[in-house]
Amino acid sequence: GALVGLALLLGVFVSNNTVVILLAPLIQDICKRKGINLKMAMLAVIYAANLSFATPFSYQTNMMVMPHGKYVFIDYIKFGLPMMIVCGIVALIGTYTVWG
Repeated sequence: GALVGLALLLGVFVSNNTVVILLAPLIQDICKRKGINLKMAMLAVIYAANLSFATPFSYQTNMMVMPHGKYVFIDYIKFGLPMMIVCGIVALIGTYTVWG
């Protein structure tokens, strides 16, 4: 759960690929120490890293639609943050259900 939260938080500031690359060694170490299924943990973090809806610069298409939709920064937070939380919970539960 904490790794998914960290991936969600980092995904707001950097690209999804960067989040996974940064967290992969940490996930491997934690899984080895705690005896957690590595595939399950990695998939949960990969899913969470791709849920970057809360800022216009967190994903390329967010920036592309901003001027055309006349969106402002707060619009992304108002709609993206709740969506990130709900999708993150679904990803966590789904990953645990299938792989846990």
